[in-house]
Amino acid sequence: MGAGKTTVGRALAQRLGWPLRDSDDDISQLTGYTGARIALRDNIEALHALEAKVLLQALATPGAAVINAAGSTIESAGCREAMQQAFVVWLDPPEDVLAERRRSGSHRRLLGSQEAQELARRRRPWLERIADLRIDTRIPPDATASSIIDAMSSRGPR
Repeated sequence: MGAGKTTVGRALAQRLGWPLRDSDDDISQLTGYTGARIALRDNIEALHALEAKVLLQALATPGAAVINAAGSTIESAGCREAMQQAFVVWLDPPEDVLAERRRSGSHRRLLGSQEAQELARRRRPWLERIADLRIDTRIPPDATASSIIDAMSSRGPR
C-alpha cells in the first residue's frame, strides 16, 4: 500500500500496450466499496480474501496484462503458487516514503507505523522468494516502467 502500484502500473501498461488490472479497481467493481470501507465494515480478513480472489481471477484471464496485486496476496499460498507463472515485480520504496503515501488517498486503510513494520517483516521473506525484480520506486514512474521492461526482456518468456 503506497508503493506506487497504480502509478507505475499505468505507465507500464501504456508502454507495453497491455490492459491494466488493479486490485483496488477490481474490488470496487465487484463490491461497490473501497478496500478501506470493506476492512471497516467487515474485517481485514474479508478484504484480504477479496484481494486474493481478484488476483487469482486476473492471473487466470487469458492474454498479457499488467496486474497490480494487493500486498496481502503474497501471504496466500494459492496466490504465491499462481504468481509463479508471472513476472513478479516488488515495488519497494523506503518506509518513510511508504508512510507519506499511505496518508494520502481515502481508498487506503490507515496503518500505524508499528502495524506497517510488522506487515513488512512478515511479507518480506515471501517477496524475496517470489519477486523476479525488486525496485525502489523513488525513481520516476516512467523510469521504473523502463527498468521493468528491460528486466522482462532480458528474462525472456516463462
